[in-house]
Amino acid sequence: MSTFEIRLILYSVEQNFTETKELLLPSLPDSFQTIKEAIEDKYSIPACVQTLWVKERLIDNPQSISPSSVYLKSGDTLKITYPVKGEINRVKALLKWLSQCCTILSDILKLTKKEDVNKLFSKHQEFLTDDSRMIFVQFTLFPSSVKSKWVNMMFFNDRGGIELLAELHKRLNSILESKVHKPLHSFAESHQSLCCIAFALLSKDSEVRDKVTASGSLEACIQSFLRSSGRLKTDALCALCK
Repeated sequence: MSTFEIRLILYSVEQNFTETKELLLPSLPDSFQTIKEAIEDKYSIPACVQTLWVKERLIDNPQSISPSSVYLKSGDTLKITYPVKGEINRVKALLKWLSQCCTILSDILKLTKKEDVNKLFSKHQEFLTDDSRMIFVQFTLFPSSVKSKWVNMMFFNDRGGIELLAELHKRLNSILESKVHKPLHSFAESHQSLCCIAFALLSKDSEVRDKVTASGSLEACIQSFLRSSGRLKTDALCALCK
């Protein structure tokens, strides 16, 4: 079976580091966006932070420009510039956790009896609580490499992370407003504090601040933050100061 081979020159602007790699695809892609996504999967460079050059030409609209339109052939060279590589697998784990949390909490909110609420929450409690702080805070919001934090945020934003965060915060708020779900209030309050930390950190970057603000999440987080206990406020403030 024939493959389409592309030689890659990957240049990290932040690290002033160049490496030469190869990319094998089943056939000539329909768009340069497909190539960028393949580079993302193989070399942990998010497509949203890649700048692609072919034959000294900047590909400024990779979704609409096709490789065939610039006569790209198998064996040709592409140059990719990027800040630094991201911790893509960790961000994907966070996105998956957020999505699953929203689904579980949605199911819990449909219940009208406290005993049913407790039963379903107990079933998922370990997943909702034990794994959340590790994945949510340590891996993504405070990564081992400071330089990769911005790249992680861009990838998180590009993959719908802000919308997932906003949806999670909304569900947690619904739990806090429900008397039937009162046994879950402590859990909901602590996780709302994590949402506040995430939105505050994301809002420090100008490229995502408008999106966070438009979602209404900052205003909602301020209300929940003021409502939280002293210990949780202290934890959130310490995290934000790191």
